[in-house]
Formats: sequence, structure tokens, C-alpha cells
Amino acid sequence: MHLRKPRHFRPRQSLLAGAMMCCVACADTEPSGVVSRTTTDAAVPAGVRGVAFVLDVSVGARSIRVTPPSRSSTAAPQIADQTSGSGSDDRPLLSLLGSDVIEVRATNYAETPAGASVSGKVLVTFDLTIVNRFAALRLVTPTYPLPPDGVSGVQAFPFDIAVTASVGGVAESGGQIVVTAPSGGGVTASSDWDGAPHNFFSSEPCSPAQRNCFRYEPFGVIGSAGRSEARRVGFLIDPGVTSFQSKVILAADLEPAAP
Repeated sequence: MHLRKPRHFRPRQSLLAGAMMCCVACADTEPSGVVSRTTTDAAVPAGVRGVAFVLDVSVGARSIRVTPPSRSSTAAPQIADQTSGSGSDDRPLLSLLGSDVIEVRATNYAETPAGASVSGKVLVTFDLTIVNRFAALRLVTPTYPLPPDGVSGVQAFPFDIAVTASVGGVAESGGQIVVTAPSGGGVTASSDWDGAPHNFFSSEPCSPAQRNCFRYEPFGVIGSAGRSEARRVGFLIDPGVTSFQSKVILAADLEPAAP
């Protein structure tokens, strides 16, 4: 939208404010600063959502910031620590992992030109590494959420993806104020998450219409005070997206390490 200056004097500030009001009133896209969610976390139980690591990906800065959950690791429902043999110990096998148990590192950011991998999309990839903070416990296959058949060790899956910034703004060029509405855009987990969509919270099979199935990345068993191999994951984004955020659940049971 282009607004030309009239012949009579008009303060620049008033013109800019009027242009922005017109943009907000007439545009059919979300105003700048509003998060546009491309998936919903409604399919994930509330007690699980609070133990998610948050990945903030800046396409412009080519960086990933990892924010650990505010809550500590959480026991899966009705899972007791069986290491005592009684099955009724007060210390549960912590299946939903927080920063008290693990550290998550994101490195080696990379992206492809639009259309190079998937038509009309930019592929953003980076490596995730999981570090076990415990010197006497190892991380093994979780009891909850339900892991895929035949897959062992730590499981990670992204479940809530949101566009946090896209192309748009206000500029002055050639005596005109040009207002560009944010373009929105979409973000989805790419096949760089090696596991096909899996329903972690029920036994229902996955289908294209379901929103409770998520791609995942297996990290294998991680020994005491050890770290996983770096695993490449990725997201397909629309070219206008300049930053996005994804919540990631990491799950594993804790098991005493051999002496």
C-alpha cells in the first residue's frame, strides 16, 4: 500500500500513524508482533507441555537459542522407581526430562535456498546433542510417552511450532511512506527428524487428518555423564519467515549405571 503526500503541508509523524492505522484496519494478516501458530499443542497433555525445551530459530542471524523448561523433570503417570524392587518407591523413573537431568545443545545451523529441497520452501537444519548430567544414571527408553515400536533410548519430538517474525514493516522511499503487512508463513517439521509421525499419547494410528502425531528423533541410550551423537533435525519454512519457535519434548527413563 502506497500513500502519497498531499500538496499541502502534513507532518510526517501524522502521515505515518495514519498509514499504520489503515494497514491494521484493512490488512487480512496478523499485525507485527503477533505469533502465528502453525500447529497446536492441544494434542499434548498439559502436564507434558510444561516440560518442553523451547528452540528459538533466527533465520536472519542463522542461530538457535535453547531455553530449558521452567519445570524440573516430571514422572510419567503411575510410573514408580523399580530399582528398589518394591515398585512403590517414592522416587519415580523420570520420563519427561528437564534441565535438571539433561542439557540440550543446538549447533551447525544451515539452510537451503527456497525451492532447493522442497518447492517453494526453505529448509532449515541444525544438529541437536543431548548431554546426561547424571554420573550414576543412564538414560534409556521411556515408559511414557509411548515410544515407537523397536525404537530405543531418548526420544525427542517437536509439537508446537510458531512463526514469531516474518517479512513486513514501514519504510519511506522517494517521498512515499510504504507499509508492508507481515506475510505470515508456515513452518513444519521436515523429514530430517528421522522418525515418521507417531502418536506418543495414544494407541490410535496416525492419519493425515490427525494433529496428535509428531515426527521424532531417536538419540539412543545415553550413558552416565555421557552425551549423544549429534543428530540432524530440520524444518521447512516459507521464504518470508525470519524467525520461528518450536517446543520439543525429550523423554527417557533413568536407570542406575553399572558400577
